[in-house]
Amino acid sequence: MAKAKHTRPPKGFTPAFLDNLKPADRRIELADNACPGLRLRVEPSGRKTIVWYYNDAGKNRVLTLGQYGTTEGRISLSKARKTLAETKEKRADGASLHPPLPRCSKDRKGTGRTVL
Repeated sequence: MAKAKHTRPPKGFTPAFLDNLKPADRRIELADNACPGLRLRVEPSGRKTIVWYYNDAGKNRVLTLGQYGTTEGRISLSKARKTLAETKEKRADGASLHPPLPRCSKDRKGTGRTVL
């Protein structure tokens, strides 16, 4: 597959820009100039995923907002930006985006299996 040069629009992503992106021979990530932290991942298969990079208590985290597209079950650019704005508000109010994992305990019957 030929290498594609991807330059992002200076004022941020547009639906036309995202629709016309072609996959490269390896995964690429492009940042949205209009929305800090918002990125588009383009896989060699052509899958386009919208993610948000943020910092949580000194740890870099990635929140996947969804697979880009206009068909059912996918997320549009405007919906991704709206969801991100709502998520940032929740986070500013102290909500955690990564809830703690459930604690595990050993099976009391001595089988060695872990029980959630």
